[in-house]
Amino acid sequence: MNSNKACGTETAGTLVDKVAFGTSNCAEVTATPALTNASTAWRNLAGMTDTDNNLNDFTVVASNSVTIHNRFSPPNTECQVVPTVPGSWGNLKAIYR
Repeated sequence: MNSNKACGTETAGTLVDKVAFGTSNCAEVTATPALTNASTAWRNLAGMTDTDNNLNDFTVVASNSVTIHNRFSPPNTECQVVPTVPGSWGNLKAIYR
């Protein structure tokens, strides 16, 4: 996303997901509750929830209670499709929604 674009003026199809928390004014419907240095917004259903409403998609939990995942982590067993091309999640989301 181009950070110089005003909220809501993004070109259709250029965003995979928009995440906002606290008092943000550019959330998908409702922002996730505020975060602190000791908390994190954890995506529900093992990272698979995306209802286009941040409040429904995330739960705020203690940062020390979660294991951070990245591209080196083992595959999520909840995923039915794993992209083979980096950056292709947006295309998959559009297809399987």
